[in-house]
Amino acid sequence: MNWRQKPAARYLCHLACGCAIPLLLVVLLNLCVDPYRVFHASWWEATYPRDPHRLVPGLIRTSRYDAVIAGTSHCDNFLPASVDRHLGCQALRITLPGSHFEDQQLAVELALQTGQVREILWGLDLFAFYPARQLGDLGEQPFPMDYYRRGLRQPLNYLLNLDTANESLRVLAGKGDQSLNLRGTWHTRFDFSESSALQRATPQLRRAWRIEQAQRALGWPAVEQTLTRQLEPLLRAHPEVTFRLLLPPISQLGYIPEFLGDQPTFNNRLKFRTWLAERLAGLPNVRVYDFEIASDITSDLSHYMDLTHFGVEINEWMLEQIAADHYRLTPDSLPGHQEQFLRQTETTIQTLLTGNHPWARQLELENYPHTEGRSRRLVATRDPSPPEQQR
Repeated sequence: MNWRQKPAARYLCHLACGCAIPLLLVVLLNLCVDPYRVFHASWWEATYPRDPHRLVPGLIRTSRYDAVIAGTSHCDNFLPASVDRHLGCQALRITLPGSHFEDQQLAVELALQTGQVREILWGLDLFAFYPARQLGDLGEQPFPMDYYRRGLRQPLNYLLNLDTANESLRVLAGKGDQSLNLRGTWHTRFDFSESSALQRATPQLRRAWRIEQAQRALGWPAVEQTLTRQLEPLLRAHPEVTFRLLLPPISQLGYIPEFLGDQPTFNNRLKFRTWLAERLAGLPNVRVYDFEIASDITSDLSHYMDLTHFGVEINEWMLEQIAADHYRLTPDSLPGHQEQFLRQTETTIQTLLTGNHPWARQLELENYPHTEGRSRRLVATRDPSPPEQQR
């Protein structure tokens, strides 16, 4: 009797085909559309998924560029077209919102491996230099490491993944970001005004106070280790690439948790600036721009949607300043930058604590236990010594 005539054999054969055909269709869909550009660039003007952590490595591998824009959400609104206009670079934005330095380093190194990069515009946020795995559970999503360092398992998981298939269908339906120039930007989705920033201030400050406690436990040595073991070697290993590093113009109110919570934690910002000026001054391929001292911006909440995120016009303004080589942080300019940053931050927060500031009531700073003993913490230590002497 032929096996095909056996009911059990026919059933198993039909079952296998019934399972294999849908899987094959999923694989073909994901391979042809390839929403995250894992295997190839898009064959038509397809949209871009809104998960930057998975999309960025694919764009790095399949796009043409000679410069990249890296950093957190503070750099999301740097438009490649504006970078081209001001700096003369064909830029690709590879920013990763909420990322730590380890994540950003993976993206930057992946771009450097392509051999295309001659300039990098990189926003440096102090929080990103605290080791992510030691900060505890702060709500960040797991990082998709296999998209950046692909092994044999990742392509199969990607092709057989129903989430990938769902994103493929969204791309076919025209959903997602329409333009590579605007991909990942968010300046059109929020209101930038004093009322908007103050409305979001309370929940943002609560979360920042929680993060500040974790950072306080780690201290400056954790930041310095990331700088000396990861950032500095990367910069020195690529003398052919110009690195333009920038400190974004955070609202002065964004420093409240650090300033009130713990004097050493706030002083880490001063040490961070000192380290950048002293350790990187001798590298001819590195330029550091300090926009934390741009008080016309940092004291005006009309530029912000919350206490730390500013609108696209500020990104445009920063490009203009970088092109003109303004706001450079060097060993010579360091003392003035430190004094200006401390003066403007102290003035704003002292005025808030005395209740004489129009934002004092809305921020409700008296509800935070960190403000107890505030007189002891209001004056931050002005430590001009280089990082080697601050250990």
